[in-house]
This record gives sequence, C-alpha cells and structure tokens, in this order.
Amino acid sequence: MVFGSCCILVDNKFKSMTAKAMRISGTQRNLIARFDVEQVFEHSEAEPKEVSYVFPNDMKICIYDTTFIVGTEVIKPKLQAKETAKATYDEAVEKGHTAVFGTNIGHGLTEFKLGNLPANTECKVQLKIAFSCQLTTSSSMFLKFPLDVYSPNGSKHCIDSTNFSLSLNCDKSQISKVSCNIPSTFSEDNCSIAVDKLENATSAIFTMELKDKLENSAFSIGKDCVLVISPDFEIPETKNNEFIFIIDCSGSMSGTSIQQARECLEIFIRSLPENSYFNIIRFGSRFQSLFESSVQYNEETAEKALELAQNMKADLGGTNIYSPLESAFKNARKSNLQRQFFILTDGEVHNVSEILNLVTENSKENRCYTIGIGRGADAGLVEGIATSSGGKCDFVGNSESLSNKVIPQLESSLLPSFINVEIHVEGNDNIEISPFPIPSINPKGATTVFIHSQDSDIQGNVLINGSYGDGNEEIIISIDEGNENSYNEIKDAILPLYSFHQLQKYERMRNISDQDKEKAISLSISSGVLCNYTAYVGVSKEPVATPVEHHAMFFSRRAAPVPCCAPAPCCAPAPCFAPAPAPMMCFCAAPPMELKKKKKKSADLMFCKAPSVDLCCAAQPNTEQQMISGLSFQAAPAKAMPSNENAEPKPQANYDKYELMTLIKLQKISGYWQDLDAVNQLSKLHVKSLNDLNLTEPLNTRVTQAIKDANDENPIICTLIALALLHKFSNDVKNSWMMLETKALKWLSGKLENVDIQAVIVHVESLIPTQ
Repeated sequence: MVFGSCCILVDNKFKSMTAKAMRISGTQRNLIARFDVEQVFEHSEAEPKEVSYVFPNDMKICIYDTTFIVGTEVIKPKLQAKETAKATYDEAVEKGHTAVFGTNIGHGLTEFKLGNLPANTECKVQLKIAFSCQLTTSSSMFLKFPLDVYSPNGSKHCIDSTNFSLSLNCDKSQISKVSCNIPSTFSEDNCSIAVDKLENATSAIFTMELKDKLENSAFSIGKDCVLVISPDFEIPETKNNEFIFIIDCSGSMSGTSIQQARECLEIFIRSLPENSYFNIIRFGSRFQSLFESSVQYNEETAEKALELAQNMKADLGGTNIYSPLESAFKNARKSNLQRQFFILTDGEVHNVSEILNLVTENSKENRCYTIGIGRGADAGLVEGIATSSGGKCDFVGNSESLSNKVIPQLESSLLPSFINVEIHVEGNDNIEISPFPIPSINPKGATTVFIHSQDSDIQGNVLINGSYGDGNEEIIISIDEGNENSYNEIKDAILPLYSFHQLQKYERMRNISDQDKEKAISLSISSGVLCNYTAYVGVSKEPVATPVEHHAMFFSRRAAPVPCCAPAPCCAPAPCFAPAPAPMMCFCAAPPMELKKKKKKSADLMFCKAPSVDLCCAAQPNTEQQMISGLSFQAAPAKAMPSNENAEPKPQANYDKYELMTLIKLQKISGYWQDLDAVNQLSKLHVKSLNDLNLTEPLNTRVTQAIKDANDENPIICTLIALALLHKFSNDVKNSWMMLETKALKWLSGKLENVDIQAVIVHVESLIPTQ
C-alpha cells in the first residue's frame, strides 16, 4: 500500500525519519471504495536533498491523484510520456528548483523523487486511491486496508499510531452494519466506522453487512459507467466436479497458520461431493503433489488425503505460486466441466503480473478461489487470482476460523459460472469495456465492470448476455444517470478505475506494439493513472539552494526489491535507487527466506527420496519443472513418507467434552456416522436403539419402518445424533460444517424415505443436555 517508514542516508549512515501524522478517510458505494490518504513527514536536515518516496502499486489499488505540499508550496505533478517527464525533472533540478518525478520502477513499486527538497521543511504527501470491494457471501462484503510497513533493514512492523486516523463512510441505504478486526466505533446514524486504536494491527479488514442481496446496477457520469453484475439465476442440479487444493507450506506458515490450514484441508476433504475428482498440491519454493493427477474421491483416496492434512508441515521454503499453478493447469481435466482451484496462502510474491496472466489465460477451464491468511497475504494477488478466473476470495486473521470462510467457497464452486459474457449499451456501439475479456462470473458473487464511450454519453439500458449451465441467460439493467445518487461521492474514481484495468492489460502484453503503447500513454495522461510508459512531473515556482545528492527513502508496506547482488538465478534484477558509488544492499529489504537458507539435500525432503523440484523465489514463467507426484503413505521405498519414529505421538481422541473437529473426524466419507459409543459420549446421551430417542407419533412409526426397511439402525441413529450435536453446539460456525451436513442429509434421505428428517433432528437436539 502507500505507507512507509522513512529514513535518510547521511554520511553513509541511516537516520530515522518518522511520519508526523497520517490521515485516511474512505467512502464506500456499492462495490467501489475510494480513500484520501495524507502523510506528513519532516525533512529536518540543514541542507536540501533528493528524497525518494517509494510505495507498491498493488495490482488491486488504483492511485489516480497525487499532491505534494512542500512547506507552503503545492506541487501538483502531471503525467507525461516518461522520457519527456524525466527531461523536465532533470532540467528543473539542475536549475535549483524543487521538483517531483514519479514512475514505476519495477517489482510492483512506484517511486517519487523529490529533488532539492528544502532544508528543515515539512512535506505532505496526498494521494487519492480507489479499488473494488469483494462480495464474500450473499449478505456481506469486505475490503482490506494494509497497515504494516517495512523498514530499511527489511524487518516488518506495524505502522506508527501517533497522530493516526482511519475512517470509512458507507452507503446507509445498502449497508446495515460495519465491523472491523481492530478496535473501532460504528455509528449507525451515518453508517460510518472509525478506528479507535491500532493495537499493533497489520491491516484493517472492514466487513459490511448488506441489508438486502446485492442487485445488478449501473451508474454513469457522462461517457463513463460502472456496472455491478450480481447474477440471480436458478441453481441447476450439481454435476460432478474436479477440485485442486493448493496449500502454502512455506516457512512463514509455521505455527497458527499451518494448524489452521490442516483443519481447513481436512474439512475440505470430508466435504467433497461423491464421485468428484481431487488432488492436493503443497507449495513453497518447491511444490509437491499428492497424486500424479486428480483421482476419484472415495474412501481409499480420501484416507490418503486426510493423512496428508493431519501431518502437513510448513517446510517448503519460500513462496512461489506460479509453478504449481502452471503445472496443474497443464494437467488434463477429468471432464469437460470447469475445474475448481482452492488456494490458501499467507505470503507476497514479486511476480503478480505473471501469475495473473497465467490465471487469466486458463480461466475458461479453471476457476480459482483464494484465501489470504494472516498479516502477509498480498491483497492484490489474492483478489486478482479470484476475480481473473470468476472465483471468490476472502481473508482470515490468526484468531478466525479458516474453514468457516472457505467452505462457503466450496459450496459456491459446485455451481456453474456465468461465462462468455457480452455487454451492449443501448444506442451506443462505440464503447470499450474494462476488464476485457470479461471474467467468468460466479452466480453467488458479483463483478464490477467499467464502460467508457468513445462518442456520446452513456444512458438508457445495458444488455448482458452469457452462458450459464446448459443454457443462455440475459440481464437488462437500467442505467442510473446524473449526480444526485449514491455514487456521487465516488464519481471521480470511475474513469481512473476503467483506465487502471485497461492499462494493466497493456502492461501484460508480452510484445506491445507502438500503436498500443501510444494508446496506453494517451489513456494514462487523460485519466491521471500512472503506467509503465508515463511518469509524473511537477516543479516548484521558485528555485531553492543548490542541491546536495544524498538520498532519503520511504520504505513501503512491501519489501523493496532484493539486492542486485543476490544470486542471479533466484532473483530478477532489482532497480537501483542509490548513486553508483553507494552499496545497493543498503537500500534493499532483507532477501527472501529461501535465499538465506542453505538448500536441503533431496534426501532430507518430506514425502519423497526422489530428487526434489527446487523452485527459486523468482522462477521464470514457462520454466520446465518436474513435479513430485504419486506420493503415498504406504511403506513403498520410493514413495513413502519419512519414518514416523521421531514424530510427535498423536493424542488419543477424547470424547468427554464436545469438540467440533472431534465430531467431524468421526464422519465417514459417504456422509454418515457409525461410532455410536463415541457420539453418545460427546452428546452425554445413552442411546442404544431407536426406542431411546422417545420419538412421538406418527414420527416414531415412520422412522421405525424406514429403519427396518434399511436394515441399518446403528448408523442412522448415530448420524441423527451427530447432526443434532452440530446444531446445538456449533451453530455459530455453521459455514464450517454445512457441506458435511448436506452429505449426511443426502445419505439419510436414501435411508429414511417419507420421514421428516429435520423434525427428528430437532427432537434429538432437545434431548442433548447443555455442556
């Protein structure tokens, strides 16, 4: 994001500079959020210097307006072609003016140089930014605002809370309540929330509860329009699917994160529908696949997957997500249906553009759902992968239930996507749409699309066509025009957001033509959104003292690029911020974890004695990789897991007190429970037969006859008690087990025909004593 600790290099020594104040205020309207950010720094040196303000241009964050206030003078940088802007800046600095030069410097970073910053001067940096919120369920959406920073030595810490303020004003007509993961105060009168104190917070995650289901909408300002597509289609019958779980097992996942991932993966595996196909890929700086390709979901394959989940460790080095995704995409699908990917990660990567290109190119056949875990999860990566492929995303903190958030994603993945989407504006054929091509749309999600007209104003209706399941669907939306509506406060962000997505498309082109480059430059200048071919430049009215060439650096939330002196094969060249004589290492964050550690020998690797796939942190796209596959948990020498001699002993199951995971582990893959003794102990009941449930008539007669016909009394009774336990003690985390309940009810329906199963469960629940 835009925050940074600040230091200045004087006589080859770093001198700390702290932000005097930081003010952030935001506005949410529908799925659009815009923020005004102001940071105040004090340049206390006795002579003018060149200062660099560096921050990441996240794949999801559109920065469309910048202002620098140096002392009392306001410098408003303007965009020009990069070469022209650089020449203007150099000339101004040479003549003694304070000047600003802003450009993308690679590795997801934008740098503003302030040449000839006057001595003992206060400097304010003001930014306007905008991005899209994410719909997580039919009744809620969220946005994540990062608050942690990197210092010059690469260490990560929380933002300075001195003179800090953060607030968000939401659409009162749409939002009923707003909550935040850090202490805050919500005002119902104006539907706003203000952060009270940071308490070492690393990000502010605002969750907004909707009054009603998000509806399709369109709002236009002149030639620009923002369109929110939220399909409301009939749900077709669920078909067989293929599920690939890609789990981050890098070193940073150790502790709470990997424990969360273990439990989440186990619930994932148990929740899969019958007759589906699945596979599990663990990744870090290398990756390992449980099966060579996706296998059918049954008792045998599920048991192998569960053993992996229960023994999973954070032992695979750094974070390289490109290679496992590329390998999985290359594997043939098991059917002509869209394949579902579930990606859990806590890290950041340097090659977000390459990853999103890969996902976009394969989005027709593969849909990705993502979960960002903890403080380090890259919002641009997590949200970008999901939106590029028509999936959904969410974030989870260390104290939150991971499975409570991801199981709704699994449920959503069982539905087909709204694909091959086309958009037409009434009476206007000369329009451009961004993003384009339009990603597939999840029927339980929502997508924001921006439209720009080359000719007349956008008005009338928007027609949306697409394919859904085995048929075609059509949506007609009336365009809301003018200024007197809920979008008024974010209208200045609509053209920039359209341009932001268009410019990303140009920048991802592998061989951009001169014509497309000129289009990008023109769009960048007209919208105020920086791209790789333009730069900001601004100059003070009056010159200052002769410049002195020392550099100050504001280090952003993300790490600055790793040193140029890092091993060439493992790191792309880093931009050089310092003058030629200065050591580059001084201006760089600490290298990634995998560069610090010695490589492990293949014999030391988990799961397999065969040579490992060692993927460096900056693995290049299309690099041929050999996947470790065919992993087994048997004693076969070539494929076996390492000996468990030194493994921690597994705790014996304790049924004296109800625990959700204990009950879940007792469920069979087909959906039923059969260990009646264990379930009785968890529920504090003593049920041996149907008579012990004391069902009333005529329910008792119907259940008795059904059990007699099924000849399966023990599992039926056990399953009914287990479902009653879930409702009585775990209703607050129902998202975690709703798919397990669906499987159990389907199994019971096949056994108890013409029986009101829900009525039986409610009755059994009333028998269970409170614990």
